[in-house]
Amino acid sequence: MVVREEGIWIFFHKSHGSPRATREGETIVKPQRRKGVKTNSGVKPARNRPTTQPRPSRLPSEDLVAELRELLEPVVKQADLYLEKIQVKRAGAKLRVEVYVDLPAGTDSVGSKQLEEVSRQISATLDGAEPDPLPGAYDLEVSSLGAEHELTSLRLFERAVGKDVELRVGATQGEPVGPRTLIGKLEDVDPEELRLAVPGVKGRPGQTEIIAMKALESARTVVIF
Repeated sequence: MVVREEGIWIFFHKSHGSPRATREGETIVKPQRRKGVKTNSGVKPARNRPTTQPRPSRLPSEDLVAELRELLEPVVKQADLYLEKIQVKRAGAKLRVEVYVDLPAGTDSVGSKQLEEVSRQISATLDGAEPDPLPGAYDLEVSSLGAEHELTSLRLFERAVGKDVELRVGATQGEPVGPRTLIGKLEDVDPEELRLAVPGVKGRPGQTEIIAMKALESARTVVIF
């Protein structure tokens, strides 16, 4: 286990190359390869197939992502976490599987121990899956969403209450002005609207904005120093 700046944890096998870190949040990276089963006499290839079997040189499909989600969602849920999204990208001859997890509710952050444990469970699940959705070499990257991330669901908005957010508000009926960008503290949210405390500038007092959810073009949490 290696600790990097900004609270990022990386788990890796030295024999598979150097570790990588991302800035999406706390991240655990495990280069994966079909290693087989260790025995007293050596390594027995898993399932009687080559450990270096290449994956077809096509882009990862939506079907693959859906298959991985169906496989991993129960594992993440059992760890008391929420599977936010899965992304599969091609990285040279290998695939990179990015799994983003979050807490189901509340405003706390995913802890390092939680992230480490769920990454081991995800890795074991992928290695033992039959049929194998990832027969070739791949890198597994398990990450929390991080301090700054997109707000794409009501659940994420609810978890962002009390935090600083950046909203892009479009010009829609019911909005007096727009489009515009607002930065402030998210005070409350429901399926219809949210309440944002916008700080004052240049001597002017701050104010509270009530914004319809349907008026939002984009939203994300931000860190203000």
